Parts: sequence; C-alpha cells; structure tokens
Amino acid sequence: MSTTVFVSGATGFVGQHLVQLLIAKKYHVVGTVETIEQGNHLQRLFNSKNFTYEIVKATGVPNPFANAFKRHPEITVFIQTQQPRTHEEPSVKTDMLNVLHAIKDYAPQIEHVVVTSTAASFIDTGSLYDSACTICEGPWSPVTCDHAENLQTLGCLGFTEKTAWDFYDNTSPTYTLSVISPAHVFGPQAFDVGFEEKLNSVEIISDILSMTPESEVPLISGQFIDARDLARAYLVILERRFSHKRFLLSSESFSGQAILDILRQNFYSLRNELPEGTPGEGKSESQAGNSTIREILGDLIIDLHTSVVDSVNQIMRAHKKEYCPPGMFLQKGHRVFRAPTTFE
Repeated sequence: MSTTVFVSGATGFVGQHLVQLLIAKKYHVVGTVETIEQGNHLQRLFNSKNFTYEIVKATGVPNPFANAFKRHPEITVFIQTQQPRTHEEPSVKTDMLNVLHAIKDYAPQIEHVVVTSTAASFIDTGSLYDSACTICEGPWSPVTCDHAENLQTLGCLGFTEKTAWDFYDNTSPTYTLSVISPAHVFGPQAFDVGFEEKLNSVEIISDILSMTPESEVPLISGQFIDARDLARAYLVILERRFSHKRFLLSSESFSGQAILDILRQNFYSLRNELPEGTPGEGKSESQAGNSTIREILGDLIIDLHTSVVDSVNQIMRAHKKEYCPPGMFLQKGHRVFRAPTTFE
C-alpha cells in the first residue's frame, strides 16, 4: 500500500515541485489550498489520481487542519512547506501550534513530520558578508523579533522551527521530527502554466532582468539552493525517516554580479541591455557547512549557472506565450527578450 503524504502549501513554489516529485515516486498526496479554484487548478496541472486537495485557511480559523486530518486517516507523513502569511511572532507561533495540536488530536497515526525553516535560523544574517563565517548545522541565529520584522519570512520561519522543537520536546509525540532549512531558493517553477514573477526567488532574477546598462549592480549575495534539489531533499528525509535533526540545505554562493555574468554569457540578446559590473567579482564569502545534506543528495546538485539559465528560459517562455512587456521587440519574425522596464 502506497504511503500518503500531507503537503501543507501545495500551491507554493516549493510545494508544487515537491508534490510533482512525490507523485512521480508513486506516493499518494493530499495538498492544502485556500480555495476550490486553486485545488482544481492543481488537479489539472498534476493530472494524477494520486493527488487530492483539502481547503485549509491557516489563519483566523480555530483548528484549521482538524477536518482535513479527520477526512484522511491514511496520512502517515506531514510536510510543512507553507510560508507564514504574517510576520508577527505570536501569529507565526500560533499557526505552527495549530498544526501540531491537530496532528496530536486528530492524526495520531502520523509517523513523521518535516517542518520548513530557513538558513537564517543558523546565523546572524549580518555575517553573510564575513569571509571568516561558516554557516553550519547546529547553532541558532541570534535574530530577535525586532530584527525579524525587517527580515520578514526569514525570521518567521525560524520562529516556526523553534516552536516545533519546543512542542516536540515538551510533549514527546510518537512521530519523528525533522527540519529542513534552505538558503535562498532559486530555479524555475514546476509548471509554465500560471507562472508568477512575484515570488521571492524569481523576483531577484526578474529585478536584475529589469535593469539598464546604467544601473548599479545590486549588492545582494548569499547561499542558494535550486527548488528541484529542495524537493529531492524532502523526499530523502521522508524516506530515511531522520529523527530530531536539522538539515541546512545550500548548493553554492551567489551574488548580483554572478547572476549578471551568467545572463550576459548565456543570453546574447541581454548583453547590451544589462550592466557589466566587474565580471567574476562579488561572490558571497560565507560558506555553508552542509556536508551532511550533500551526502544525502549526492553529487548531482544543480549549480547556480543551471538554475539561473533554467529560470530565465522559463521567464522568456512566459512572456512569449502571454504578453509582450515593455522593452520586448520583434526581430526577423522572432520575439527577442529584452529586459522590461517593470514587471507587472
């Protein structure tokens, strides 16, 4: 009998990649959505009898997961991929506790829980530019509630994780708990249909594409992981049933300059449309001490070059199919992508 996995946040960037992979591996999946329209849309995309959805509005509703869990006694794995909708610490903690109490009260058959945190929970984010800094799987970030208000989802995901560990240690549930903490998540979305540019990862690349030759090179840097590798990591952690372990997931460093270099080297039509900066410089010097997760995923980890190229190819396909944004023009009968002034 196939394992049934409950995926909270199935409509999200990472959630869609995860559900797609689980279905390919013959798992049954129950995914959360907020509306019936979202659920029907996902059913059309996945096109699998192994996928079903539950409408769960995680905020402002008492016991939001109770009915979903009651309807699916076959669930044995719960994976939380959904990002907090609010950046207020009490609400973030309450949302996580609602999930954990619902598992305890309505889904005691669940054997394994995987919670999504963030690499920011391991480090003071100001140290990302410190060449002597190593981000490793162990220490907690000194980020406070006040700082998290500025860091937004980075801090909130850290609060989510801390709440999950406190609940686990204080209640001693029967399930095993693992936490996966990705760095910045890049890569193409799981489907071209319904492509969105206003996602945290895609927006970084879209912002760079919207630059002009006179623009300043953005001073952004850090660690990244491709969404497809992140989905693989969830699957490995699910199948190997790790218990009471935190996983820091990162592939390599990135910077605004590094992304510009990749774009200029691989997309001829962009070379004269983007700033050159100082090619080869500007990489984040912080290192991610993530040897454990690298051992789990093996050597087939998607690098920055592949992730950026795949993402931009998808952006180009989306524009070609859907609309012609400012700055795009036709040349010899073919639509050539030129960085638009703004993205809508």
